[in-house]
Amino acid sequence: MSKSDADKSKSDADKSKSDADKSKSDADKSKSDADKSKSDADKSKSDADKSKSDADKSKSDADKSKSDADKSKSDADKSKSDADKSKSDADKSKSDADKSKSDADKSKSDADMSKSDDDKSKYDAP
Repeated sequence: MSKSDADKSKSDADKSKSDADKSKSDADKSKSDADKSKSDADKSKSDADKSKSDADKSKSDADKSKSDADKSKSDADKSKSDADKSKSDADKSKSDADKSKSDADKSKSDADMSKSDDDKSKYDAP
C-alpha cells in the first residue's frame, strides 16, 4: 500500500470517526430532548391530576354545603310548622275562652234578670 493510499485510508477513517461522533452527538441530543418531553408530559399529568383532585374536593365541599342548606331549610320549615300549630292552638284557646266568657256573661245576665223579676214580684205582692 502506497503512502498516498495509506493517507487516504486514514483520512477516510478520520471522516468516518467524525461522522460517527456527530451521529452519537445527534442521538444524545435526541435522547435529551425526548427525556425533557417525557419530563414535561409527566409534569402536565401531575398538574392535571392535582386540578382534578382540587375539582373533586370543590364538588365535595359544594355537595356538603347544599346538604347543609337543605337541612337548614328543612329545620326552618319544621319550626314554621310548629309555630303555625302553636298559633292555631292559641287561637282555639282564645276562642274557647271567649265562648266561656260569653256563656258566663249570659248566665250572669239571666241571673240578674231572675233576681230583678223576683224583687219585682215581692213589691207587686199584695
